Amino acid sequence: PTARSRSFASHHLPSEPPSTREIADSQTNPDPYAITTGSELRKQVDAKISGGGAVSSCFDGLRQKALSVGNCAEVQRMDPLAGGQSQYPRCRFDVVMKKGTAHELYIAAGTFERSGKRDWANQAYGEILKRYSNDPLAIRATDNLNALARTESIERSNNSAASAAKAAAEAEGRANREAIERASRNADDRQRRARADFCRGSSGCHASCHSLIGGARNFCHSQCYGKFSGC
Repeated sequence: PTARSRSFASHHLPSEPPSTREIADSQTNPDPYAITTGSELRKQVDAKISGGGAVSSCFDGLRQKALSVGNCAEVQRMDPLAGGQSQYPRCRFDVVMKKGTAHELYIAAGTFERSGKRDWANQAYGEILKRYSNDPLAIRATDNLNALARTESIERSNNSAASAAKAAAEAEGRANREAIERASRNADDRQRRARADFCRGSSGCHASCHSLIGGARNFCHSQCYGKFSGC
């Protein structure tokens, strides 16, 4: 940050992120530097500090610090202020993996599974088997792991079948195009050969005129010229 940005921040930014009460108070009694929402704060302060994004970067640093110690409530509070992708789900995952009971891990794994985070779900179920192998939930965790494995296997199989079908369709399309091109070339060849055979009759036509005399011969030749004009 520049000296100007540090000076501005020291006068107008709170030393700690605003609490819910402070945000409510600022909305009730607004002032030029009141913190209302994360996006509003960034707009107000970034506009006054050269090098836009300085405030977002500052709050992201606070969020990362909270994430490193597993303070998920603080991470959730910093998410709208720091912007970007929410880090709250990652924080919840890290905390439950480190400190969660079998029940907490099981509930979290189900939540991850329903939200499409299968990798996290697999890890959470696996953690139950690792740390709480004698817990009754370990049996259910095993069943869910097997179900996830079957689902992923089916999806891989479907994807493989779809890829194979696509490849077969593309191969068939290429074969059809090549067959059409060959047929077109063969037709052109036949047409050229037929034309060549026809043109070879020009000399015979003119030869047949030699037995004629006078105007009849000239007429005969003119007819031959007209017939074979394209040769």
